[in-house]
Amino acid sequence: MRSRSVQWLAAGLGLWVCACLAGAHATAVAPIRHVFVLMLENQNAAVTFSGRPPSPYLAQTLPARGALLPNYYGIGHASLDNYVAMVSGHLHRPITTLWAGTTLSVCPATAPQVALDLQPMDAEQPDGRAMIVADHPWFALHYWNGQGLISHFDTAEEHEVLARFIPKRQPLLRMLRKERAEAVSGP
Repeated sequence: MRSRSVQWLAAGLGLWVCACLAGAHATAVAPIRHVFVLMLENQNAAVTFSGRPPSPYLAQTLPARGALLPNYYGIGHASLDNYVAMVSGHLHRPITTLWAGTTLSVCPATAPQVALDLQPMDAEQPDGRAMIVADHPWFALHYWNGQGLISHFDTAEEHEVLARFIPKRQPLLRMLRKERAEAVSGP
């Protein structure tokens, strides 16, 4: 039981820290309306974006209208591994932050996780701490309700049940259903 309490405390503290950090770095930047990712292959950046590029529109006009990330590299030399990496999440932990005035959430990958240890490491003094841990795989479900995107993140594992829907919980569900109906219909 104490372990579960410590986990909840750590999760709450982590969310609080993330909220504080996100607020501290917020800037007055115009909201992002569209994000397009152009994935170029079979030519290196030196050819595509050189002084005399084969496609001036791609190399000069588009970057002038948006952003060019010149130090953003693929993870492999074949196409498929780069495409999979784009949609597979993040090797680290779940992350939520503000980026250019827009909330950004990242779902961890199904791969092992980098251990969450915020203490500095001395490369010259191995101390036996965990570096990679075998957490359960994560996934994200996204739902567009016509007005906004709702995202849910979870781990692919069996969860400890803390409460079940039994007859004594019916009043709670009825109350929640009534509150939702009132919120949707308005005062």
